[in-house]
Amino acid sequence: MAKKNSNIRKNIKNSRLAKNITQEYMANKLGIDPVNYGRIERCQTNITVERLMEIADILNVDFNELIGVRNSKEVIPTKEDGNNLVFEKILAELRGIKEKLG
Repeated sequence: MAKKNSNIRKNIKNSRLAKNITQEYMANKLGIDPVNYGRIERCQTNITVERLMEIADILNVDFNELIGVRNSKEVIPTKEDGNNLVFEKILAELRGIKEKLG
């Protein structure tokens, strides 16, 4: 799981750099300290699915692309899909997995 997590962080950084966005800008938009945002990109802190969704929104990138999902069977629906019940169920499952992994 650590490798997947690292890939997500690389995707965040690469997307940010591709759009010429600074870490300070990202931190400001997320309402966090720039030092804490840097920790996100360096895999030095945990990150929630909700925070990943915020980052995808700020960077204007597809959430599934940001987390590295390429198989259509793995695609995680977004709130815009109009199926909030499915979205909330998947979100709850991801939270449960996160808790188990510590």
